[in-house]
Amino acid sequence: MSAPASFARDLYERLGPYRTLGWAEATWPLNEDRIDEKAFMDDLYRAFDDRAQVILQRLDSRQWDLLVGVIEATDRVQHMMWRLIDSLAPDVRQGSGGKSSATPSNACTAGATTSSARSSPV
Repeated sequence: MSAPASFARDLYERLGPYRTLGWAEATWPLNEDRIDEKAFMDDLYRAFDDRAQVILQRLDSRQWDLLVGVIEATDRVQHMMWRLIDSLAPDVRQGSGGKSSATPSNACTAGATTSSARSSPV
């Protein structure tokens, strides 16, 4: 799972439970109207925070020759929310009838004040 083999365990001991790349994101529940945009954004912010904490911890450790950090939140949110600003975009939520409680102004700000990592310089 990690190289060296102790890396994942060491991160867990320092940070507690954290998400990794490949962790299931809440895109399908949003597509299927099982969650709303706020719940999607709350989940997205948690994923962002988890990944940012791992990257920042590795940066601080200075035990690397090359450090690559991947945060895909901006890509994920644009895929899921584009339908709110482009009336010609197909609704990614097949069978939803295009129903959404979100508007362009509130979809991406849900939960914006709950994150500590976003306020840290990266």
